[in-house]
Amino acid sequence: MALFFHSHVCNSICESLGLSKFDLALSEIKAIKRMQLRQRQCSETHIRGTEELCISPAEHCSLDWHELIRPRSGSLSSLESVRYGRQRSSNSSGSDGAGTSTSEDSGFETRRLQRYSSESESLTNENERLAFQDMVAKKSRPSCVQHEKEYRLTLNDPIKTGGSILGQVHLDLCKYHELCRFNKPGDDVYDREAALYHLRHAADCGTLEAIICIARIYLMLPHDILVDIELPMTEENINIGFDYMKIAAQAGDRASMLHVAKAYDTGLNLGTERKKSWKESLYWYERVIAMTDHDESGQYDNCIDDPRYMLIARQGEMYLVGGCELEKDPNQAAALFQEAGDEAMAAGKGRLATRYFEMAEEAWGSVEE
Repeated sequence: MALFFHSHVCNSICESLGLSKFDLALSEIKAIKRMQLRQRQCSETHIRGTEELCISPAEHCSLDWHELIRPRSGSLSSLESVRYGRQRSSNSSGSDGAGTSTSEDSGFETRRLQRYSSESESLTNENERLAFQDMVAKKSRPSCVQHEKEYRLTLNDPIKTGGSILGQVHLDLCKYHELCRFNKPGDDVYDREAALYHLRHAADCGTLEAIICIARIYLMLPHDILVDIELPMTEENINIGFDYMKIAAQAGDRASMLHVAKAYDTGLNLGTERKKSWKESLYWYERVIAMTDHDESGQYDNCIDDPRYMLIARQGEMYLVGGCELEKDPNQAAALFQEAGDEAMAAGKGRLATRYFEMAEEAWGSVEE
């Protein structure tokens, strides 16, 4: 499907069916126009009106033409004679009497019943066709990203990612570009602008893999797709990247949730549109800790680099100090340190668990004071 859309150009048939145009990068549109121009130049098909006119045969060829026409005229005359013989036989059989009229009446009734049955079948087929068209119309999706985004907004679905075939098509085109699928033999430099163009469109259609990748590209983080593309570290790019990262976090990607939580915790890579907020950071830490299931794309990340007990302990530290839109609560901090110690002990981290238990005692002591 991706390869079809990459080389497809909408025509009058698409317009008559009301189909929306597929989004292509400017370089891809220019390549398609060049291909069409080559096809017109190399094609041997003649457009109607440009064919050569029939020319009358020369005098010395007239005999050959008569010889060619003579057998055809003979065959036509033989067909006419056969048709005339059948017509005479039918007229003679029509003068036999009343028995023939009875058979004609029964034949008329049979034809009438056949006509009624065919009409009822046609009505049934028409109803089935209309029902099928209605079903297809409900499931049909546009091939334009802007229309797809508007369609997804009308769904009022809490799940904002996944389920977009159009987004997957754009993601496949991005990967095809990276694999030099559309390059000439021996050319190892792919069209980076077109690849990034399709990756953005896949992300805008709600494809979680594309959202995560485009977010990491804008934030200058390691990424799996288009690994050789690097964007400048500007405030605008950070704002765009964090917006995509937050969408991935809302979709349940644990790595994205951790990035958002740490960004609100430290105030780094937030851009100019957000500020440091421990209250917001706690919300995302709690979502990461509570998550034991897969994300919206069916993937699961156990966050080996950030185990649960470390995240719980970080929550306790924030409650113990307070600030950044978070009220100080030593009681809650002590409970979190105790939970972190239990988690660390279960993970075989004895020394770290002892440290967390000591921090819980200190927090309890500040509560008593």
